[in-house]
Formats: sequence, C-alpha cells, structure tokens
Amino acid sequence: MRAAFRPADPASHRYRPIRDDQAPLRKRIRDLAASKNGEPRVIVLTDDLLALVQRRWAARQYETKTGAALSTWVFHRQGHPVVDFRDQWGEACGAAKQPGLLFHDLRRSAVRNMDRAGVSQAVAMKVTGHRTDSVHRPYRIVDEAEVELALAVTQQANLTAPVGGVVDMAAVRNTARP
Repeated sequence: MRAAFRPADPASHRYRPIRDDQAPLRKRIRDLAASKNGEPRVIVLTDDLLALVQRRWAARQYETKTGAALSTWVFHRQGHPVVDFRDQWGEACGAAKQPGLLFHDLRRSAVRNMDRAGVSQAVAMKVTGHRTDSVHRPYRIVDEAEVELALAVTQQANLTAPVGGVVDMAAVRNTARP
C-alpha cells in the first residue's frame, strides 16, 4: 500500500456524500476526520490503494435483521468500524512471511521510500501529516550503506574539484613567527 497511514487511520475513514457530477470513487479523498493534527488530509488513491478502496466500496453492503444496509465506513464489520485489526494484521504478516512487522513500520518505510525517491521533505510531510521537522525527522532512517555512498560520492567530488583556497596551516604558523 502506498500511503503513510497511522494505525488508527483506517478505522476513521468513511465514505462521504459525493455530488452527482462526481464519480463514486474519486482519486483524491480530503478527510478531516482522518487527520490527527486537525488539518484536512488529502489521500491520493493510486494503483493498489485505489483497487483496495474499490473492493471496499463493493463490500459496503451488509445484512441486518431487517435486510440489507450500506456501511458508511470504508473498513467495517457488519456496519461497525473496524477498530482493532491486530489479529488480521498478524495473519497477513504471517502470510507475507513478515512476522513481527508492525503497522507503524509501514509509515516509517513510506517516509524512507519518499526520501530515497527524491520527494521533497515538504511534500513528504504533507503526505504523512507531519507539521514540523522535529516530528518528521525520526522517520527518516539512514542506513550504513547510504552513509558509505554519501562519503564515496563526496570523496570523488573532492578529487575532481579544482584545488584552491587550501592553506597549509603549519606553513602559515612557521612564517608568521619572527
């Protein structure tokens, strides 16, 4: 999934009333209820995320004692919002051969993937809902291979850069003394 959801986010998503001139599933969702910081969040539905929401749209009907009903929740169990999905998450992680993966790990991975793809920090923060650099920064994981690459690139740039302005401090000290 290509989104930076918080663990509580899926439970808060509802289908909102849509004007007649709009398609049943827009590619963008602006949802205030899904925002922890109180600012509306735009969720762009692309590829697998759009397919997931389309499947959930098709599965919004459920049975009640009086007949069929439509859930307003994207993720629901018999019309009630899914609040705790730990068991299903554990099963999915086992099936994907990723035991112990935390839902929140996907958020960290999303930030790291955006960083590696060259997405600006401002855009990444808009996607994740982070308002300040101090909140966003811990998600920017840098591994040893990236540090090694950065140093190698810098060293290569220094080798090819014209030399100028470099001063031998020992020589300066020796000539400055009488």
